[in-house]
Amino acid sequence: MPGYIQSRLPALGMINWFVAGDSRQAAAGVDFMGGDIMVTRDTGEQSCCEFSSGAFPKREPFGKVLSLNWYDGTTSGLVQCSRCSAVFKYDIVDWDSNQERRIFAFSPINSAEFDHIISLLSASASPSWPFWNPSWRFDSPKEKNRVAFEVDACLSRAALVEYIVAADRMLQTLFGAKNLSDPARNRLPETFDGLPASDDFNYWREYIGLDE
Repeated sequence: MPGYIQSRLPALGMINWFVAGDSRQAAAGVDFMGGDIMVTRDTGEQSCCEFSSGAFPKREPFGKVLSLNWYDGTTSGLVQCSRCSAVFKYDIVDWDSNQERRIFAFSPINSAEFDHIISLLSASASPSWPFWNPSWRFDSPKEKNRVAFEVDACLSRAALVEYIVAADRMLQTLFGAKNLSDPARNRLPETFDGLPASDDFNYWREYIGLDE
């Protein structure tokens, strides 16, 4: 199936972020170094009611889905649970032959990071929930790069992957979810690039316990 790729962030990997005078500290551990602030990754665990209770499939489990990469559907971004307000960074791991059922890695992230990313991207267009795919139109390439850098910095402070989640291409239907075990974690890359990181959908389907 032909695919449309939309990738806006120059890097979604792990970085160290040094910013002088930044006052946003609640989202991560903070060390002071000669007047500058070194912001480190949030390592706290976070659970979500949609992953631990009720039967699957679940319709519209997330009140807000912020898509940051796209390939005939979302491949990475952020979600917020519509009931418990837990926030997760998500990255695509695999998909089925129709690219409809998708496997995502969910990493807890502080809600302050989510809110800050929304405020950054709202400068170019107003959010549209429950699913928002921002236009990334800014006044200049310099401004676009600045926003992309800040978004990337926020994403880098997410905790390690906690859940493997099966959902549709728009994250509107949740088919299943499971805590990530160490053996399964070894199958994941150190960083994600907005495209499937695996080519073994059946492994992940069985891991989560999905029907064929």
